[in-house]
Amino acid sequence: MCSVSPSILTTCSTPHSRSSSGSFHASSLLRCIWPVFGLGGSIPRRRAKVLCFGPARLVGLALKRMVFDRCLPCGLCQEFKENEMKNVQLDHSSHKGTSKKYPICYLAHDIDVPMNVGSFFRIADALGVEKIFLTGNSVVPPNPKIKKTSRSAEKYVEYEYQKDPVWVISNLKNSGYKIVSLEITSASIDVREFCFNNNERICLILGSESAGVCQELLDASDVSIHIPMLGNNSSMNVANACSIATYELTRRY
Repeated sequence: MCSVSPSILTTCSTPHSRSSSGSFHASSLLRCIWPVFGLGGSIPRRRAKVLCFGPARLVGLALKRMVFDRCLPCGLCQEFKENEMKNVQLDHSSHKGTSKKYPICYLAHDIDVPMNVGSFFRIADALGVEKIFLTGNSVVPPNPKIKKTSRSAEKYVEYEYQKDPVWVISNLKNSGYKIVSLEITSASIDVREFCFNNNERICLILGSESAGVCQELLDASDVSIHIPMLGNNSSMNVANACSIATYELTRRY
């Protein structure tokens, strides 16, 4: 229950027969106060019968201050305060994580830059990728640079190291995964035009920063996809490309 200042009630309930300098109809007051209470819509005529003294906007601000600063704690007033809050940055404590995972995994081959591997873990954690396979000469946890870049996401994303990527691909195919290489090739398609069923499992192959996805893995893939490049460079950092492709895939599930 809200505590209302008697002086404000007196000011707002004093009847007056007509509008004059320094006085106005309650409809003016309500037009100021109505949005504060989040009531919306048009003001009912029956609420505009009372006459009040004083500038409408000043009275509106007075009531607003009464609600925000002088009310006893109640759910309604709390809602008013939340609606009036500015657009402020939230900190980590505001985040509520989930266990949601998409049927997507990464196969990262010959990724020898630990910061890129760390970025894969952070992207996978953020976008719900179920697992990361590290193959060939890829750097693997524990590694201080991976940990720093991933913000310790390797603790939450399942991963596995295997030397031979073709062996991993063979097993994934037997488990029903579609193998998709993220690489610009003579037959690759725009990632936005890549079609798949929303219950389909996908393994996204990621190649090294310099060499990209090797021909052996391209031959083992079901399809190759690319991100359109509009600038002078023909490619982007593998972790950046991974994040774009992953978001484009997960939003379709």
